[in-house]
Amino acid sequence: MNINLHSPSDDAYLLALNLCRQGNLIDARKLCQNKLSQEPRHAATLHLAGLISVRELKFKEAIKLFKKAIKSDGKVAQYYSSMAEALATTGDFVRAKSTFRRAVLLQPENVNFLYGLGTVNMQLGAFTDAVAALSRAIELAPNEGEFHAQLGVALQKDDVSRSISAYDKAIELGSNSAFVYYNLSTALSQNNDYSRAIVALKEVIRLDPQHQRSYRSLGHIHLVCGDYHEAVLALRRAIELAPEDFVALNDLGSALLGAGISEEAISIYEQLIKLDPVPNTVSISNMALAYLCAGKAEEALKLSDTGLEIVGNETSCLAFKSTALNHLGRRNEAGVLLNFDRLIFQKQFNSIDGYNSTDEFNAKLSEFIVKHPDFGPSKLNRGLKSGKSIPPAFLEGPLPTVLETFHSMILSAIRGFKEATPVDPSHPFLSRHPSKTRIEWWGTLIQPHGYLDTHFHPVGWLSGVYYPVLPEAFKAHSESQEGWIEFGREYYKINSEDNPPVFTIKPDAGLMVLFPSYFGHRTLPFSIDDERMSVAFDVIPVE
Repeated sequence: MNINLHSPSDDAYLLALNLCRQGNLIDARKLCQNKLSQEPRHAATLHLAGLISVRELKFKEAIKLFKKAIKSDGKVAQYYSSMAEALATTGDFVRAKSTFRRAVLLQPENVNFLYGLGTVNMQLGAFTDAVAALSRAIELAPNEGEFHAQLGVALQKDDVSRSISAYDKAIELGSNSAFVYYNLSTALSQNNDYSRAIVALKEVIRLDPQHQRSYRSLGHIHLVCGDYHEAVLALRRAIELAPEDFVALNDLGSALLGAGISEEAISIYEQLIKLDPVPNTVSISNMALAYLCAGKAEEALKLSDTGLEIVGNETSCLAFKSTALNHLGRRNEAGVLLNFDRLIFQKQFNSIDGYNSTDEFNAKLSEFIVKHPDFGPSKLNRGLKSGKSIPPAFLEGPLPTVLETFHSMILSAIRGFKEATPVDPSHPFLSRHPSKTRIEWWGTLIQPHGYLDTHFHPVGWLSGVYYPVLPEAFKAHSESQEGWIEFGREYYKINSEDNPPVFTIKPDAGLMVLFPSYFGHRTLPFSIDDERMSVAFDVIPVE
């Protein structure tokens, strides 16, 4: 804490101040007490006594002394700042904010006061106010790296690009601590810049080899990018440093499955289930997947049923139960869950409100997708071979007109699905229709000789796909079913030789297909020298 004080020409006070600066707090406190016994309202001495209490970690006592100093002389900005810092240390950020504001009013160009006000605003979640205070501090002291670092934190929630720029500037100015690099890595991850995020995390680890969260974050990024062996290495180190880190253990299980190390994955999920006092369908379904990858269908079936006892229509458990039944040769039971005729709903849009024709709408939707700033190759869409996509986003809030229309079309199809497949307590998927949902969408363009491997949508209840355009070349190859959508196979990571019953649908411009999110589905490979566009979505329960 800064102790450049408002100083009277008082020998006792100056002696106490010098002793305090030398670290002799006991004698400094005695001199302050003697001075205050003679002059109880001596503001500078009250303030100095408060600073001594702060150094002794007696924050409540310090706040009382600062308050008395302000009462004696309310025109000294430093008194307010010292009190605000003490209040913040005790967690009283509301009073700290108002007190820092008084200090700033008295000295508007004091960068330390502005910095303090900014950091307190962040603690209160008042990020707009924090950005304003920190930006002003930077105007006055543009070369203070720590100011830029804190501005990065304040910006990260609402403006991740500016946040990254602030962290970069902080590092350029010499604020290159593990704290700054770690925060930079989180911002870069938010911005899907995984390559730079990995570089930043490796710098954190260089600066602090025991920084457990960095190993966990590094492992997670490698996992979502499909770099499974690198993920395993980083996550094992994270768990060495924190053996009961639930998040790291869960990611390690997934990474081991991706790397084909299914037996170790099973042991990780066993550990997760033991760690969690409340039965967790995520760990249970992940362990069921691990058993399927290890060729242990009976164990996978038992675990899937355990998960369904907790949540009756849990998507992953339904996906793995149907797969396990097929692996065990129990086709009829699997067929109840994978009842294609009953549970797949198709709606052809021959006219669309607000557009002269379906073709006009489809052209605008296709144009919107290919011109989207985030449209491009993505390592996150690991089932997509040779293609481009838009990352998932929710259809809510102010939307472009073409997406508003698409949203209405989806809602219309959902109503049709519910009418065609009413609630049926005897069927786990149809046991209820969620009352409240959110819709997440994304666009995909599969390039020549590409395909989308078999997958399902764990977060959804109901999923769907819409075809805005279908090149003529696909119609000429209809007998080979190239580029068609196929349902019924297992998740591609399981990689067994089972050949279950499947159901295929020929895409057509204006066609929307809805199906349970646990249905394994894929796009059949095609050799046609043209591109195939689709727009997919999930209907996600909000409970």
